Amino acid sequence: MYKINHIENHDVKETLKKYSTPPKENKSKLKNIFIVVCFIAIMLFGWGYIVDFIEIAWSYISMGFILIAFLTLSAVISILSFILKLF
Repeated sequence: MYKINHIENHDVKETLKKYSTPPKENKSKLKNIFIVVCFIAIMLFGWGYIVDFIEIAWSYISMGFILIAFLTLSAVISILSFILKLF
């Protein structure tokens, strides 16, 4: 009885281990591809969009729309934090 349960538990553990963890090679390959695509995009378009967001936020602050400026700056921070999480 113990032997049968032990075999079943071992099979379940192996099956869960096989299907629950993604292969590490594919994940690192996708990460490298994404880094290359981001680098090419930065080389083509530059950091102009992020700088534009900061300039828009600064103009909203100067006009007195502090809430819109805060939302714009939070969008810039979330974009930058997403990029930094990938590394």
